[in-house]
Amino acid sequence: MKNKPVYLVAWLGTTKNELRTVGSKNGELPAGLEEAELAFLYKVLWTDKGTNEH
Repeated sequence: MKNKPVYLVAWLGTTKNELRTVGSKNGELPAGLEEAELAFLYKVLWTDKGTNEH
């Protein structure tokens, strides 16, 4: 899973004040994002520490 995003959770919303949580299976991009008016994703990306980082 290194260098590949892992999606932990998503919140899907509408302009009609609706918000719901959508889980992720095996860290994959959650289904249903295409139909949502608004989507907030929480993801993690595991990488090697670069030599130029401070």
